[in-house]
Amino acid sequence: TNWQDAYFEGMDVPNVKGYVPSVSKIERANAKDVTTPLTVTVSYTAGNQTVAVKFVDDQKSGEEVASQTKTGKTGQTIELSSPNDKYELVSPSSYTFKAENNAPIIVHLKHATKAESTSKSVVRDIIFKKPTG
Repeated sequence: TNWQDAYFEGMDVPNVKGYVPSVSKIERANAKDVTTPLTVTVSYTAGNQTVAVKFVDDQKSGEEVASQTKTGKTGQTIELSSPNDKYELVSPSSYTFKAENNAPIIVHLKHATKAESTSKSVVRDIIFKKPTG
């Protein structure tokens, strides 16, 4: 083969689970006029992920009280919180998205307690009456 007719083969960019490449294909390139090395850079960014979240009441034998779908990116950590003010979070408090197969997570809750204080004003009137006479 004459080197002036040589070329670099094109190729599909390899998939990396949970990530999106900057290009999907590297095109064929003619080597005829190449005087320095050719460099092709493919960057990968975190892909979109979802996970189902099931909230359970630990004080009622794990009864489901709410469910949500959370979204994020591969490798991203999100904070989890109680679905309403009736409950307090027990565990887990965060979740990190995997590259694939984000299995549903169970978030344990307990009943929220609120400290209450009651105050009232009490008035006592004492009336002294002078004897008449």
